[in-house]
Parts: sequence; structure tokens; C-alpha cells
Amino acid sequence: MTAERPTPVSPRRPVGNRLSRDSRLPFYQQLKEQLLEDIRSRALREGDQLDSEPDLCARFGVSRTVVRQAVGELSQEGYLTRVQGKGTFVSAPKFMEYFLDSADGFHYDFASRGFSVVSKVFSCREEEPTDEVRAALNTREKRVVVLERIRSVDGKPLAFTRSYLPNRLHTNLLKLLDNADLSKESLYSLLRDSCGVSVASAVRRVEAVNADQSLATSLGTAVGAALLLIRSQCRDMDGRPVEYFEAWHRADLAVFEVQVPGRTNSPGERVVPNDLPSPRSHRS
Repeated sequence: MTAERPTPVSPRRPVGNRLSRDSRLPFYQQLKEQLLEDIRSRALREGDQLDSEPDLCARFGVSRTVVRQAVGELSQEGYLTRVQGKGTFVSAPKFMEYFLDSADGFHYDFASRGFSVVSKVFSCREEEPTDEVRAALNTREKRVVVLERIRSVDGKPLAFTRSYLPNRLHTNLLKLLDNADLSKESLYSLLRDSCGVSVASAVRRVEAVNADQSLATSLGTAVGAALLLIRSQCRDMDGRPVEYFEAWHRADLAVFEVQVPGRTNSPGERVVPNDLPSPRSHRS
């Protein structure tokens, strides 16, 4: 993150002042956790300037090496932003995402928690599917519908989503999507109400990638910025694929949380789907 932030009149200072010399944790880890706690408790807020290295050294009784390692890791993890010639600032808070382990979509995940969700339709078209997409949708159709959207939460572009939908879902699926207001309406709600199709289950994979020029422009980030690519095959109540999507989420704004159930398979046994495309780099 490289956006410049205005410098406050005086930097807001962390709550803690000293580190424990009896702790098993190294000093840099203790300092990192102290600063992180101040950010999470909002003792340090978005846009606040962090104290300078000498001030942090004096306050916590540690060396510059310790401060640089703690601040460096928090910067890499997206909690702090360094602005050359100005200082280090607290970054915007990250969005928690919970839809990975459920059949709920992006829109429901955020809207149900009171966030403002807006989607800008980037493209809606028909095209010949690749072998990978055809396998993910389990279809022999010569053309499928492709819906591309920029998904924003509370005014911040968070994800670029490309959905592939089989035409068998509706007699004129492309027209249905063209006429719908997908800027604020959920795609899954539209499919349920207009096509009688509900997403009941999904298989999802997550991969770390970097933003190319097209994605960087769409998401308002830098070329090469870290993204989380989610590939998902979504299925109806009968287990038939109704959507395959690829979604690039900004890693500097998103945190995914997954609920892990108890063991359901025998030790060493894992059900691996064979109809999702293998990991590959983003291609426009």
C-alpha cells in the first residue's frame, strides 16, 4: 500500500510502554503484538502516524533492530503503511470474510453483517468455454454466460469476480442478467427467484497470486500487489454445477476465516474433487 496519508498534529502513542524481559517471546514479537493490540483496540486508528524509531526505542527500551523488525512485519501484513519522507501510518482495517466454508456468496456474507455491498458489472457476455470451464460446469454447451464484476464493500474495491454460468439455467440467461440490477442485487438471489436454482454446496480453492495490470486497475491497487484467488464450483440441491467462478481478492484488505469441523473421514482419507481446474496463473 503506497497511498499517502495526512500527518496528524501529533502521533498517537501506544498504550503499553515496556516489554517483559522474562517472556519467552523475543522483543520484536512482543513489540509487534503490543502495536497490533493497539490497532485492534483502536488506541491506534486508521491514518494515525506511528511514533518514530527513536521514540519507540526509548519508550520500549529496545534497539532499532527490534523496532524495524516489528514494524516491518506489520507493514508486510498490511497493518501499517510506510510513506517515504513522511513516516509510518496505520492502514485501513481489513475485512473479515466468512463465505469460504459455506454456500453463501460474497454479497450475503457482507450484507448480512450490515456492510454496504455494491457490484459494478464489468462485462456480461456469452463465450465458448474452455475445457476447464466446461468440466467445472459439467456441460457440453458450446457457449456459456460470463459475468465479470468489481465487488466493493463500504466503498472500497475488494474483489474482481468472473462467474461462468450454463445457459441451461434459463431460456435467455444473458438477457435476464442484462436486465437485472446486479449493482446491489445478489446473483444467487436472482438465480433463486428467476430460475428456481439455489446454491446448496460448493468446492473452493484458494491460491496466492499477484495483480496484473488489468486487475490492478480494476481493484485500485498496484501491479504486482498480493491477491488471493478463489476458484469455486457451486452446486444445486441435486449436486449439479450451476456456477463456476474465479475471484481475485485484495490481500491487503481481506482476511478469511474458516470453521473447521471434527474429522469426518478416516485418518489419511480426503475427498479430492477432480472437476475443478488445476492451479494456474491469471489470464485475462
